[in-house]
Amino acid sequence: MTEKQFQIFCKVIYRVTVMTLMLQIVACGMMFWMFWRGMPEYQDVLMGLAGSIIWSLMLLSSKKTLFKRKEVKMGTLGDSGIMHSLGANIFWWCGYHFFELFFVLYAIWLYIKAVWL
Repeated sequence: MTEKQFQIFCKVIYRVTVMTLMLQIVACGMMFWMFWRGMPEYQDVLMGLAGSIIWSLMLLSSKKTLFKRKEVKMGTLGDSGIMHSLGANIFWWCGYHFFELFFVLYAIWLYIKAVWL
């Protein structure tokens, strides 16, 4: 991975992270509004929001290994798995962000369904 590709990758990851954080804040506000109004569906929204936040925390805890530009030993199956560059880590970033966005968008969908549908 060249330096230019690395910089583009970091910008994309930063924008996706900020977008996910903003959606989590919106979902949190929706959940509190539903709780304040006494709607029992707030618990479903809370579960979706919690799932998204858990994936965010897992992404933050793995940030050090994902941003290394040298070989990283992944200790899942002994020393068998080695990632050689940040480019190989795109798979992990996409996976983490997919689940973050899946859970937060699911929480927002549950809110819309409970309030307007």
